[in-house]
Amino acid sequence: MLIANDTGPFAAEQVGGLLRRLAYQAGRTSKSPHAGEVHDLRVSVRRFSQALAAFESSFSTQEVKSIKRRLKKIMRIAGDVRDYDIAIEVLSRFKSAPAAILTSFRKRRKEAERDLTAALRHWVERRTYSKWRAALESRGRGGVNHDPIGVTAMRTLEPMLEEFVGRGKRAVSPKASIDRIHRLRIEAKKVRYTLELFAPAYGAPFDGWMERIKALQDVLGAISDCESVREMIERQGGDRRIESALRRRVSKKLGEFRQLWADSFARAPIDIGAGVSRKPEAASEPRALRLAAG
Repeated sequence: MLIANDTGPFAAEQVGGLLRRLAYQAGRTSKSPHAGEVHDLRVSVRRFSQALAAFESSFSTQEVKSIKRRLKKIMRIAGDVRDYDIAIEVLSRFKSAPAAILTSFRKRRKEAERDLTAALRHWVERRTYSKWRAALESRGRGGVNHDPIGVTAMRTLEPMLEEFVGRGKRAVSPKASIDRIHRLRIEAKKVRYTLELFAPAYGAPFDGWMERIKALQDVLGAISDCESVREMIERQGGDRRIESALRRRVSKKLGEFRQLWADSFARAPIDIGAGVSRKPEAASEPRALRLAAG
């Protein structure tokens, strides 16, 4: 498949594909809001949102802001469902999990599910996908943005990677708060999804780093899930045994996170931009984006 060299057509292709994926997943989840579908919906929203952010110079600012507001609402409602899915899954691993808490979580999950399916059906019935596609195509600037992909990639990735590395250095400290670690997790998602956006144009130079960031996300996700469930249990009256078990798991995962950061990010500079050039006239000259993460 030929890849457009100019940012405008490339952005239009990437954003259009992610919007189609979001519409497909919204339809599936509205009909079958199981845990896996809700998870996939949230991922599709994040990827589409990150594409809009990465290619903001190619589309109408007003349209993008309007779309992001709607996406934020869907993410909030879907997040409520996802929180209960995680809590129910974690509690179900304990043979003596408090029945009252599990019953309460399942009931609240049903209520959150109804809110989500109502919002998604409204989204589908109003033909939101078609409206957003038309708005992005007709009012965007994608067709006239002639910056080479390399320029846009470097302009987008450099500040993101600097932010990611800075947050990682702070989060790896033994004194770092769980909130600081959670913010690193969010930044890691943004970096990974942005690398995925540019991967069709650059492929191999990004693959290794996407895998490393995915591994980091998995560990940080386990920490976040345990903390979230522990707080939810506390609000329900608490259970010392389960809360202690969750704290022990968080402690173990924090150790894994620090080791993973040392092995994958701190002992060598981040070097993912080989072949991505900053200036159009240097398009044929490889340039590596390097950031010391230690």
